[in-house]
Amino acid sequence: MAGNVTARAASAADAPADFAAYVAERRSSLLRTAHQVAGDRTEAEDLLQEGLLKTYQAWHRIEDKAVVGSYLRRTMTNHQISQWRKRRVEEYPTDELPEHGYDGESMSQVEMRVAVARALMRLSARDREALSLRYYGSYTDTEIAERMGVSVGTVKSALWRALRKLRDDPALRPLAGYVSQKSEWLTQPQAA
Repeated sequence: MAGNVTARAASAADAPADFAAYVAERRSSLLRTAHQVAGDRTEAEDLLQEGLLKTYQAWHRIEDKAVVGSYLRRTMTNHQISQWRKRRVEEYPTDELPEHGYDGESMSQVEMRVAVARALMRLSARDREALSLRYYGSYTDTEIAERMGVSVGTVKSALWRALRKLRDDPALRPLAGYVSQKSEWLTQPQAA
């Protein structure tokens, strides 16, 4: 019994170093996961901090350190769901129409989204998967290869092929004037 208490005390003393090493090693992937859950970079940073705090508090109870990632993802997901539930929607039906018009996306932005979505659907499943992992998930070629179960060369070829098909897609050519160098949507086409 005394040996068990001593072992726990020793592991509690090592917890800050082990935890810090875990966070340092997986910092970017943890932030990516938080961003996918929260949908916003600043909310993702807050969500990650909350998840790390709760994981740190439970560090001594997690016997199998291989499941820490799953524990942290579940903690962040549960916290985000709690935050969503706390936000109340204060909209009520009324007989009167609002005075201001629709201030969401303009029709040209909707048309661009539809055209890009259709162009992506014309790509092969492997090319779409590689593109989404690279540009949505921000994974490296090696990480993409591991996730897809292919070689790094296959990933590079798939990315090159997909981008070439998108550049050559005649349905996307009229949209070239709407996209700036930083890939931000503009409301007016640029002069050629």
